[in-house]
Amino acid sequence: MAASDFRLLIEEEENGKFAVVLRRSDGTEERLPAATPAADLIAATEIDYTDYRRGIKRLWDEHPLFEERIDVSVSDFYDLVCKIRSLPSMLREIDPVSFYFLEESLPKSCLEEDDGSASFLLYAGANLLHILEKPIRVQTLLRNIFEMTFDKMEHATQGERLEKLRRVYPDIAEACNPARLNDIPEGGRSFMVFSLLDLRLLELTLYFQQDRQRIARCEYCWGYFIPKTKKLTLYCDRVTDGYRCKDRGSRFSRNRKKEQDEALLICDQMRDRMYERFLRYQDAAPSERGGLLPMDHDQYNAWSENARLVCCR
Repeated sequence: MAASDFRLLIEEEENGKFAVVLRRSDGTEERLPAATPAADLIAATEIDYTDYRRGIKRLWDEHPLFEERIDVSVSDFYDLVCKIRSLPSMLREIDPVSFYFLEESLPKSCLEEDDGSASFLLYAGANLLHILEKPIRVQTLLRNIFEMTFDKMEHATQGERLEKLRRVYPDIAEACNPARLNDIPEGGRSFMVFSLLDLRLLELTLYFQQDRQRIARCEYCWGYFIPKTKKLTLYCDRVTDGYRCKDRGSRFSRNRKKEQDEALLICDQMRDRMYERFLRYQDAAPSERGGLLPMDHDQYNAWSENARLVCCR
């Protein structure tokens, strides 16, 4: 099955929850536990891809197919294919949707359009690795959307949150505009999506359409959570070193000083630039990266985490 044939069915259940149905090319189906859009989006930002990401990076850095040489070996290409096909199983438990995406999207025959050139093997191998990276890329974008939309917006309405997203990512905000769903009556709705990104954008659309739940950011640990009531809630229930954030947070409010607000503004601006640098480097073919500043997933995530730690002190 080609990547364009990938499809997910999302079906509405009770209490604002939606279930994802995985429809495989062999005719089998798997229905995942239902969750609200807010809960599933938060869970998606917290998936730990560390080992999976390192496996991909090792192939980029160490596999002989990508060594600089005149001739590219067909046997090296097939060896890469074998290693690539073993990686998606790492996601089976932690991210079944992405596991399904990779299972259905990786070409079953990798040399169908072989033109006989050495560059074909090189670019075909790079394309397969880019497919493997899609779950990580979607999560990175989703985390950036969260950073730009929900940070310091606990007092805001859903419309104000969407407008904040529009100022940074206008195309994404338009794709997430709940007005697109106005003609579809709530209750028993079903949607078909054709990519991992489409799934997250649909969930964001469904999230902005309702106001029963809101995504907030804990002002102590900076993790995202769903407040249990409509009352202003600045801290979550996560436990760090035996203490809940809500018990410790009031002593460490990161918005207490003007300098911290200014630092957060600078951090947002730098995050946008770093993300663009990351995309340019990741989208470039190995032979085209010489003139670019290196920025892989590990480096980008490390920068984001360090920025978070500095700003929340």
